[in-house]
Amino acid sequence: MLLRRRPHLWRPRSRGCSRRREKQLYKAIQSQDVQAIKQAGVEHPDFRLPSYSLAGLMLVTDEPKEAERLLSEAFATGKDPAQDKFVSTYLFTRLELSIAAGITAELPVDRDAVGLALAELKQDEGDLDGAIAVVEQLEPTTYSAVSLAELYAEAERWDDVIELTEGMENQDDPSALLCVFRGRPFREQGFHDAAHEIYSSSPRRPRMSQERLEG
Repeated sequence: MLLRRRPHLWRPRSRGCSRRREKQLYKAIQSQDVQAIKQAGVEHPDFRLPSYSLAGLMLVTDEPKEAERLLSEAFATGKDPAQDKFVSTYLFTRLELSIAAGITAELPVDRDAVGLALAELKQDEGDLDGAIAVVEQLEPTTYSAVSLAELYAEAERWDDVIELTEGMENQDDPSALLCVFRGRPFREQGFHDAAHEIYSSSPRRPRMSQERLEG
């Protein structure tokens, strides 16, 4: 999991940042102080969703255990941080998250970003069931499908891989990878001709290695 961009802020509107709690979180983000961002959520529960979401995303590489704790709490609320008043007013960054080998998603600070990052952290720990449970709660998008297909394949849930990738058209890197994932169940179950046909239709795009095509 890789966070490639740090968060950025809109300039405060003339009426904005009037409350002390709001100022505290704003200044923490402005100074890129992840511990202060987290602390704002600890001290002020009404700012916990944006605080924990952002701090968790910023810590995915350096402190994965703490990142998982923060993102788990944010995700468990069932709310989308993008709909939070503070985030929609001040935060305009888009974060680059590694979803699978060679596939990077550019997302705002929203529920998809929180869920996909949390699932990757759980996957890294070997908690496939936990990771799958998180991604299955996300809105269906190409990125969530890539994450889920990879998890199903790792868990050898071949029927679920086939169902998830049914009707998938090869249009870009993420959908090409989904087509590759679709071929794996057929190969694993001995249907080599079907697997070969699927692999043959998947172009060798620059970020798609031969190893990944072969599963």
